[in-house]
Amino acid sequence: MMSRFLSCDWGTSSFRLRLVEAETFQILSEISTNQGIASTFSQWQQSDQTQTSRTAFYLNYVQSQIGQLAQQLSAEVEDLPLIFSGMASSSIGIEELPYGTLPFSLSGKGIFCHSIDATNDFPYTSYLISGIRSEKDVMRGEETQLLGAFSQLKAKDGKALYIFPGTHSKHIWIKEQRVIAFQTYMTGEFFDLLSTKSILSTSIAHHDGLISDSFIEGVEAAKEAPLLQASFWIRTQQLFGKLHKAENFDFLSGLLIGSELKELVHHAALPIYLCSGSRLSRPYRTALRQLGFDHVTVLSDQQMDQAVVCGQHIIYQQMLKQ
Repeated sequence: MMSRFLSCDWGTSSFRLRLVEAETFQILSEISTNQGIASTFSQWQQSDQTQTSRTAFYLNYVQSQIGQLAQQLSAEVEDLPLIFSGMASSSIGIEELPYGTLPFSLSGKGIFCHSIDATNDFPYTSYLISGIRSEKDVMRGEETQLLGAFSQLKAKDGKALYIFPGTHSKHIWIKEQRVIAFQTYMTGEFFDLLSTKSILSTSIAHHDGLISDSFIEGVEAAKEAPLLQASFWIRTQQLFGKLHKAENFDFLSGLLIGSELKELVHHAALPIYLCSGSRLSRPYRTALRQLGFDHVTVLSDQQMDQAVVCGQHIIYQQMLKQ
């Protein structure tokens, strides 16, 4: 049984490498960069592809980061298994893997994991975790986080909803310890497009402030009017002097998050688990409260940090049993 392993959570726009204590899931050391899968794929396309395969190109970057991790620890980390989740198994990742299908068990069964043998150039046996698809939707990465988050909770029976806020927010429905459905909302991406590239951008000033009354007004507006109509109020609110640009920033955030969450109005009694880092947990928690959702459990930053590595370990252990 392994005592430690290397964990790599490689997203579209971010890269996180960790050394993990297998028994406790304690993160012993960590490296985080902005070298996401999308930029790595772009760099590979611009490289001499006849000399370097895509897999080798990606693993060369990983090797450089493992070297930095070893320097931080002043210790050798060779011969440890390396587990990848996120976009590493996508069409622009290390290798493209087929999606698993619904429903799937929260024991980790039904999630495909592919191994890559160690070589002289890359002396780490690697494991790529695939994603999950439905008839109209896909996810890569959230299924691994979900397994880890679910394993940390005491209440594991009945129905529940897990919300993963982000660029493409996920709502994942659980019943009898199985994922039975999920939906994606492009909330974060729409916020970026509207606030930086639309006519509304001149009526918005970006800031990192606290939740304001304007955010609540945006959530309420989501209940009052369709999104395509209420979005234009951002322009008129600035034109008519009703809200200044920083307040409009909060209003747009509340409007989009409210538009995402109001779809859950018929499930207000269902236990909801909010799985997010601190940056997004507060606005989502505030919007849920404003919309009348009282059964919300917020997972802490520490729980979410451990969710990825715990989920990876669960899937790895299931693969070894096959």
